[in-house]
Amino acid sequence: NLTGAAIAAGDSVASVDLSTTGTITATAGVVTSGAQTYTGTLNAGALTTTGGAGGTITSNGATPLNAGITTSGGAEQITGANTLAAGAGINTTAGGAAAGANIPLAAVDGTQALTLTAGTAGTVTTGALGAGTQLASLDVVSAGGGLTLGGAIDAAGDVDIGTGGNLGAVVLTGNTDAANISVGSGGSVASLSFGGLTTTTGGITIGGGGAVGNIDLAGTQTSVGTNLSVAGGTGNITSTGRVQIAGTTSLDTSGNINLNNALNNFGGAVTVQNSAGGGDINVQLRDNAGTITMPAITAA
Repeated sequence: NLTGAAIAAGDSVASVDLSTTGTITATAGVVTSGAQTYTGTLNAGALTTTGGAGGTITSNGATPLNAGITTSGGAEQITGANTLAAGAGINTTAGGAAAGANIPLAAVDGTQALTLTAGTAGTVTTGALGAGTQLASLDVVSAGGGLTLGGAIDAAGDVDIGTGGNLGAVVLTGNTDAANISVGSGGSVASLSFGGLTTTTGGITIGGGGAVGNIDLAGTQTSVGTNLSVAGGTGNITSTGRVQIAGTTSLDTSGNINLNNALNNFGGAVTVQNSAGGGDINVQLRDNAGTITMPAITAA
């Protein structure tokens, strides 16, 4: 093991623990079977551990993300501010470790794509993403243990959540600004909550990969540039803030629907259905300008 020493080219080590008040440089990347811990500014290439849950990667300082961070079930933690110097991914499911591990991540900035994969059991918790310098895009492939985006999210391209597996509870606490937002295209979603001001130039698509639990548009306003679509809903769809949809709205759920803000504006047709069947749903829709179009309703 190397502790507080320089890593030379060709060194083979089980684990790494480096601490400095300056900068740790490992641009060729580091591969270990055991844990990697860095304290100080880290300027590194790809970081990889292969030893299962014990192969954690921790960086306690500013970390330019120059390349991917990969573990086979070991948790990853970056506590300092991060800059995407290149399109980077953090993946805790390598080597067949489908359960993955937790990915706690501080604020990230940079005009690149960010991909996060936490597996069927891992959680993803982040600070603001793209709030200082807009991200190119964000893809949360899997977070079966749940996802909390704990600050503002700003992406020039799409924000895709759950493209490769089931999701636990998904919470977006701050403002979210993106071209398009999709949640749950690759699996089920336990529940979904939007906070703050959510704005897209394109659409928001929820579901498609499995069942979707309660959806709460809890922020001050949800403003969608084109269409809003919810498929496979099994829970309630509610909002406390204003909902403004420029295009069509399609809501498919077996739960109740309450989008009742006096300032709502549905620019296109609104379709409500319960394709799963199994009972009545209560619908409250309020629109101050557009037209609400409903399929045929038969009283019991």
